[in-house]
Amino acid sequence: MLKITVITVCYNEKQKIRETIESVCRQTYPDMEYLIIDGASTDGTFDIIQEYKDYENIRIFSERDFGIYNAMNRGTARARGDYIFFLNVGDTFYNDHVLEDVCLYLKEDKEAIHYGKVCLVFPDGSKSIEDFSQWEGSLEGKVLDGFMPCHQSIFAPRRLLADHYFRETYKIRADYEWLVYSLSKGSLCKSMPVVISYYDTSGVSGKYRNRGLSLWEEEQILQEYEKRFECCTSLSEQRRDALKWKNLSQKHLFMFQLMNQWMALKQKQRCIGKYLRERNYNHIAIYGMGYIGQRLYDELEKEVDVRYAIDQKRNDTYADLKIYLPGDNLETVDAVIVTAIMCFDEIKTSLCKKVKCPIVALEDIIYEMTTEEKG
Repeated sequence: MLKITVITVCYNEKQKIRETIESVCRQTYPDMEYLIIDGASTDGTFDIIQEYKDYENIRIFSERDFGIYNAMNRGTARARGDYIFFLNVGDTFYNDHVLEDVCLYLKEDKEAIHYGKVCLVFPDGSKSIEDFSQWEGSLEGKVLDGFMPCHQSIFAPRRLLADHYFRETYKIRADYEWLVYSLSKGSLCKSMPVVISYYDTSGVSGKYRNRGLSLWEEEQILQEYEKRFECCTSLSEQRRDALKWKNLSQKHLFMFQLMNQWMALKQKQRCIGKYLRERNYNHIAIYGMGYIGQRLYDELEKEVDVRYAIDQKRNDTYADLKIYLPGDNLETVDAVIVTAIMCFDEIKTSLCKKVKCPIVALEDIIYEMTTEEKG
């Protein structure tokens, strides 16, 4: 019988960790081990994890690490299973017999990487089944266009992970680098008609504000590996155009999801102005006066004191308030709300040199309000 290792890495996730652990504990497959790799949490997460220390086949480790991929590598080094599956905090197995169903396919080719379907869970609570195998194009072609199966659907042979650990210099796409490397070495990757997990899209890799870094890492990885594939000798203009349109479509999808989530909050009488006042953000600035920025200003105009806006297209932007360029000297405010949906970290770094106040992404505000509503 194949042995499966399930690994969950976590840090300060006391609100979500129990649901993920319970999901694993309910699995009916008998030959499973469960490793919980905690990054020395300080919010009570470890106290919850310790409640499971006497469970059979659960091993718990709590130690400082150097980020999520370092923690995942530590779990890989301790794994004993033939296959490894990573289940992030906030994600759960789709049902109690997922591992039992999956093993029927793993046995057919014990050397291959296997992946299934996932049920995406969006911040507004909506769900959608994603089947990477049904996307147009060959597996190799899709991967070389920057796509990959959701990590919470992948069962990887332990020997492949031990042969090439996640490259920790990448903060978002180290799992993609591992998959591209494995395929370049001739590893097979097979699909399974099984829904593996509920995947929480509000995690680090799912946040659109991290899209800029994700694209940069993706390009670095492709430049390193693409010449190893017979079907691709250079990053052609056609593929560059395809990547540009992919990014644009994902940007528009994110904008729709963000506005949909915002509307759901308004229907429940939850307003952003109240959220800001509760945190003493009474005098604010808005970074980005596009469609989303305009709607934010309309909502906040009578709720808090919107002192000014910041927009690199100031000359092409109309708003009934003062607009600065990003390089201008900025007035003191309690917080700057960033509505731009890409490159948040770069924007934050730049603004921190200009103003001494919290720099907050609108995406994070709406997500936190939604979480409070559910709680």
